[in-house]
Amino acid sequence: MYRNHFRKHLTSQNSSLPFFGFHSEVGNLLNSIFSEQINENNSEIWFRPSLDIIETKEHFLVTLELSGVSQKDVEISLEKNILTISGEKKKKELDKETSFYRSEISYGKFKRSIEFPEKANSEAIEAELKDGILAIKIGKILHSEAKKIEIKLA
Repeated sequence: MYRNHFRKHLTSQNSSLPFFGFHSEVGNLLNSIFSEQINENNSEIWFRPSLDIIETKEHFLVTLELSGVSQKDVEISLEKNILTISGEKKKKELDKETSFYRSEISYGKFKRSIEFPEKANSEAIEAELKDGILAIKIGKILHSEAKKIEIKLA
């Protein structure tokens, strides 16, 4: 089992830059070994889609790599400033006479949770899945500038 994980991660390394992705590959290897150990008891396979978070003055933009995941298999929620994206990337079922020659694509259930500061506006959220990228835009609660209050003489 562990040998397959090790071989999978080594064969996907960029051969033109052998040490460039080493840190990432070792991290992925360890994550896959330990996450499989943790989830073996649940008999579910989990994977962790990569994500980016960008912050502008008006909003947060979260993007996830979800190639091969159907829109109907993804759920998004924002509760108490925690954005949760969960779903499943389903593996193609093969008939009895067919087998994988090589399998490097991750499948299974996933769940990512991101905590935002209180300025995330749960009423201003949009999501779009296009070309295998899930983009979630969360508006910010913009505070107006401080207002000077004039004190009147009594």
